[in-house]
Amino acid sequence: MVWIILFIPLGIWLGLAIASRMNIFTLGGVAITVLIFILVETRQYQKDRARSLIPLWIMCLMLLSLGTGLIFR
Repeated sequence: MVWIILFIPLGIWLGLAIASRMNIFTLGGVAITVLIFILVETRQYQKDRARSLIPLWIMCLMLLSLGTGLIFR
């Protein structure tokens, strides 16, 4: 859980500084890639409940930071 707390400021910075400068096609490509990884990780978690949820949370935070960058574009 500590990694998620450490990733939140990084996600905010990525959303404001980096993602806000990307064009809409690049943001869409990154968002689709992250969504595919979220789907794969969710299926893997459903098969094996002993897996950690941290990668799934980090990918969701990545989508949130991309959305933040899209808002502040």
